[in-house]
Amino acid sequence: MRPELTSALWGAAGLTTKDREDIIFRPRPLRNLAIISMPQSHVADALYGARDQSLGERVYPITTYFAAPDNSCKGIVPGIGPCTSSPTLAEELVARATQILQAYMMGQTNIVLVTFEGLKVSRYVRFDRHPAVDQTAR
Repeated sequence: MRPELTSALWGAAGLTTKDREDIIFRPRPLRNLAIISMPQSHVADALYGARDQSLGERVYPITTYFAAPDNSCKGIVPGIGPCTSSPTLAEELVARATQILQAYMMGQTNIVLVTFEGLKVSRYVRFDRHPAVDQTAR
């Protein structure tokens, strides 16, 4: 792996030398992605916040996702306004009888990908911004 790629990524995330000590970086060049593992949540949050990376004179967009933890499952919730932020989704989405671990928009669509705690997808998810409307998770 080219060292300038990792240096640019660490710089885009604002990571210190100490932050980078326990990072495991596994590039997948044929798939145009990298899997990055680390034990510190603040490092994961910094990498998650990086949106673009400069290499030479070009700027490349970065899309980051947290891996789903063990004992979790995923479902979708349609009908949410495009460009709703992940923090807003995390605060406003409510599922009956299960906890929502993660939620983020699928690109520029009106569909949210939701990670639920446990191995059963919640049948109903409510977006509290519009409490009268229940959305069915699939």
